[in-house]
Amino acid sequence: MKIVGSKKTQNMATSIFTELANKKSEAIKKGMDVIDLSVGSPDMPPPAYVVDTLVQFSRDTTKYGYTLKGIDKFNEAVAYFYKQRYGIELVPETEVLQLMGSQDGLAPFGDGND
Repeated sequence: MKIVGSKKTQNMATSIFTELANKKSEAIKKGMDVIDLSVGSPDMPPPAYVVDTLVQFSRDTTKYGYTLKGIDKFNEAVAYFYKQRYGIELVPETEVLQLMGSQDGLAPFGDGND
């Protein structure tokens, strides 16, 4: 049985991280020295105090749950950061968007006619 994806999935672009991994492989094959900052996966373990702190806070059961629209305090903090750092005023409710990851914000899906 042959499984064929829908037209929508067939039109999806390659993941930006896959493209970066391919470019990295090409550069390494050419003998280039590469520092990979694309995905953010560290190549060394964090210091013990960082692990201890993560363990401590991961035990706090009040810190779990999902947010589908973001957390107001976070959106306000982002707007404040942009104002202080770049002099740009953002409306937290309409101009700040939390995403599950950078790919959700960077990768276009579909052809715009959906």
